[in-house]
Amino acid sequence: MNQLPSNFNLNDARDMDCDCGGKIFLPAYRFKKISRLLTGQPKDSVMPIELYVCSSCGKPLQELLPQELQETKITE
Repeated sequence: MNQLPSNFNLNDARDMDCDCGGKIFLPAYRFKKISRLLTGQPKDSVMPIELYVCSSCGKPLQELLPQELQETKITE
């Protein structure tokens, strides 16, 4: 996380909202399996990825996901 100035006030910050309007997020994990052929290990590896899901709809907060896992939004 970024270092905040000492005179920072939380009232000056914006809420991060879900697309459904939810404002409460719960910590969760998504797991990726990495092939042993890529790692050179005798077994596949498991990589946990921390994310936050909306408590209302269960959808992950896209803004905090690694870029490779973010859904792309198409705008017309």
